[in-house]
Amino acid sequence: MQRGLLPPVKLREALEGQHRSGNRLASECHARRFVSEEDLLAVLSDQVGVPGVQISSAVIPLAALDVLPEPIALKQLVLPLRMDSERLFLAMADPLDAGLISEVAFVSNRQIVVGVALQILLRQAIVDAYASKRRGELEYHGEHAVEADASSVPMSFVYPRELAKVPEPLSRPPSGGLEARRSEEIVIQVDGTADDLVVQIDDDVPALEPAPEGAAATAVGEPAAPRGDAARGNATVLVVDDDPELRRLIVRVLQSKGLEVREASRGLEALTQIKNAPPDLVLLDAMLPEIHGFDICRKIKSSERYGQIPVVMISSVYRGWRFARDLKDTYGVEAFIEMPFTLDVLWTTVERVLVNRRRFSRNNRQSILKAEECLKHAVRCYRAGDLESAIEACRDGLKADPLSAKLHYRLGLFYLKKSGTIYQALQELEEAVTLDPDLFSAQRTLAILYQRKGFKNKAIDMWERALRASPSDEVREQIRNHLKTLL
Repeated sequence: MQRGLLPPVKLREALEGQHRSGNRLASECHARRFVSEEDLLAVLSDQVGVPGVQISSAVIPLAALDVLPEPIALKQLVLPLRMDSERLFLAMADPLDAGLISEVAFVSNRQIVVGVALQILLRQAIVDAYASKRRGELEYHGEHAVEADASSVPMSFVYPRELAKVPEPLSRPPSGGLEARRSEEIVIQVDGTADDLVVQIDDDVPALEPAPEGAAATAVGEPAAPRGDAARGNATVLVVDDDPELRRLIVRVLQSKGLEVREASRGLEALTQIKNAPPDLVLLDAMLPEIHGFDICRKIKSSERYGQIPVVMISSVYRGWRFARDLKDTYGVEAFIEMPFTLDVLWTTVERVLVNRRRFSRNNRQSILKAEECLKHAVRCYRAGDLESAIEACRDGLKADPLSAKLHYRLGLFYLKKSGTIYQALQELEEAVTLDPDLFSAQRTLAILYQRKGFKNKAIDMWERALRASPSDEVREQIRNHLKTLL
């Protein structure tokens, strides 16, 4: 009604019909042809903070349905739309169901991008899409979809029409602080506008994050021995668990065996500790605040710099030998401990893994140097007009050091310059902010991108984070005023 889409008399009629049919109000309005799907999605998108998915215009590659059994899709009203090697796009009736999103992320081993769809259209599309797959068809076409294969048809997203425009001062780098010393601007086209987003790139690429204290070079050019008890022949274990009582129990057991033990209660805290002082072993809870244990494990094991750190994962949610085998095959964990466990099982597992561990201090230093050279090479390639080589150089650097915020940030910027890689850019920029919570340039870029792409909740969250990291009082005041228009 506030948007003038529905007069009061029709609203009353829709509410009465909703009571009889059990439909959600938006679906009831659509069923009665009071409001178009696109207009309803624009309203829903603004309410829930994610883009709307126009199911009637969707073209869905049916291979994406393999990640979700039909009974679950129907019960939860969720439909896979597209899938690539890193992301899974979902249409959901309730896109704020964080538990379901986490489960699908784990099962699919992919980052989840969600959109909201009209309940009544989504339920029918789920039935029809899975029926098409059983018939051996390769694609599902919505009622109003164009006759073309999915690879040539963009996803049918609808964005909130009232989403406030980013003020001009915030769409450009601040005039003071770190970014003022950068000399080269990158202008990113967002939603067809050439001046929506301006970022800058270093003239002189700074060194990457300093090497951990324990990895500093000695006088003869070799890496120093690990700090703490590890230098005296004992190992250092990082215990990561958000349950304080369980964490204290594990710490006491390991310390009684002569090990040096460090603690972390959250995912980001664990990554910071691993980056600053790599332990000899990580004892990791599967479910953590901020970043799941699975994601932490993936970052460690995919890294040249940290990949030789053994990981023992603990879980009270996931059980059974099949899950343990999947953890080893998919994430590379050395061992899995199922809760509840005995202290004897805990120590026996830790001891076995430590006995078999490989030392990696020499490789660690080499990886730091390799990552730094890759970053410099990437910037040189970009300035020479070779965007693909710049992207590849950043990827090579992240193989050596996946916890480098600077490399993730540069890769995100380069993806923004490449057509069709907006979601890769978002992912890399998110990684940069996760690894460096004070990286204002990445926060500002993400906030603008999320706002333009219809992820209102994420945009608000990122603007609030940028507010805390703002380089000046002037920029902070600009962000505060802009947040008022979004809230």
